[in-house]
Amino acid sequence: MTQRADKNQLVAWASKLKDADAGLPSIRKFYQVFFKLPIAGERNVYVVLTDYGPSDIVTLKSDDGFLNQRFQIRIKIYHHHTVMQVTQSYGRASALFQYSVGMVLRHATKIHLQRAATIIEKRYKILEHGKEFLSLT
Repeated sequence: MTQRADKNQLVAWASKLKDADAGLPSIRKFYQVFFKLPIAGERNVYVVLTDYGPSDIVTLKSDDGFLNQRFQIRIKIYHHHTVMQVTQSYGRASALFQYSVGMVLRHATKIHLQRAATIIEKRYKILEHGKEFLSLT
């Protein structure tokens, strides 16, 4: 979340993610997310960083009055592999929302997260290749 290219690639479903306030990532830091919606055009939402650990957790929460979305990424590093867990929830408890709008949004987010996971995997392989190259020299 510290580099602009990383932020924009990880939130592929948004057209842009930018800092809404100055400073390094920390709890209560605000970001502005821009979405391009087919009928409504571009919409922006402010999200706040509610949980942050530079190498293991990022939680963003919106309070837009409609979706109240919470998005969390956890990373666990084991000896031979790394696991990335993504949790997405909405502050709407009604069954009508969960089985209509919620289903569509979860499906769209899943597609974009699969793209983001591919990007993360490629970046990780490049970093690992760089480490191997440095250890050879």
